[in-house]
Amino acid sequence: MKIKKRCPMCGESHILEVTDTEKEVQLKNYIYSNSEERPLIQDALSLFTKQEREFYMTGYCMDCQKKLFAKPKGCIDDRDIATTLYAMSLDMDFADTKEFWEKEISQLTAEIANISDVFREVLENIAMENEDAMRWLDELLQKQ
Repeated sequence: MKIKKRCPMCGESHILEVTDTEKEVQLKNYIYSNSEERPLIQDALSLFTKQEREFYMTGYCMDCQKKLFAKPKGCIDDRDIATTLYAMSLDMDFADTKEFWEKEISQLTAEIANISDVFREVLENIAMENEDAMRWLDELLQKQ
């Protein structure tokens, strides 16, 4: 069984070839299971490496996964994003991933702006019903 995906980071097509019969059975069971009752992928595809599971879920190739998920020197908690990004910039060829992170940051900024607009609209609707709330909202918006 072959799984072909295009890596969202490098844009190249990659194939994960599943030749082990037991792995193939696990994958088929996972694919055809009811999505509402589907177990966690690390439980369902326990014979696959975490890199293979990541490729199956997201399409990130092995090389790009190394760039994205490498535990940098001095990083105690791999969930500490700020530390990880800083360490990556010191320990890796950051030029390879610069464009990717700029895109991610741009998308996050846009999402935050959308949330801010929705929040502002909700506050304005609430403020229309209450004079004190309207003054508070005006003060809040002037601070920004």
